[in-house]
Amino acid sequence: MPALLGLPHPPSVAFHQSVGSEPVGVIKSAGYKFGVWHDTAWWQIELQPHAIAPHPPRLISELTGCPQWPRALNAGLVRVSR
Repeated sequence: MPALLGLPHPPSVAFHQSVGSEPVGVIKSAGYKFGVWHDTAWWQIELQPHAIAPHPPRLISELTGCPQWPRALNAGLVRVSR
């Protein structure tokens, strides 16, 4: 799972280190704020091991007929409307 941190921000860096996240890249001078250019850093942590042979993607037309589709759609709409 990736995270994008604005730098410098020691509390964010410390938090991500404390949960096992690792830095994977830096974008130099990515944003200008309060008269200063700031870098951003990508951090990453593996939440669970990758499947040896993941299931192939399914077409949306296959999913809309599943019994779980209305519940999943409604759950997504609730999050979007917050």
